[in-house]
Amino acid sequence: MKKNILGILAVAVAIATSAFVNAKPAAHPKATVNYHWYLVNASGQIVSGSQQFGGTARDVSYAENNLPCQAGSDADCIRGFVQPITSFPTSATGDTAPLQKAN
Repeated sequence: MKKNILGILAVAVAIATSAFVNAKPAAHPKATVNYHWYLVNASGQIVSGSQQFGGTARDVSYAENNLPCQAGSDADCIRGFVQPITSFPTSATGDTAPLQKAN
């Protein structure tokens, strides 16, 4: 009987302890990625000197709110790169492009 009491006590302690432990860790917010943004001409080339926002890396929402494109025009007039571009011209697709602003 003493063997059973010790086992039951161990299970009770384990259950009581688990009641105070968060089983699922809290989700961390996704890190905001900043990009170096470049203008794209009509033929898809990124030309020298086209870096937007003064060379400062900005996130997608900033780029979307400050698009140099006209509303209703081609959304792919600007592309974002994690690393700055070092050779121009280039037709690199980039790491992201902002969404088109609505009219």
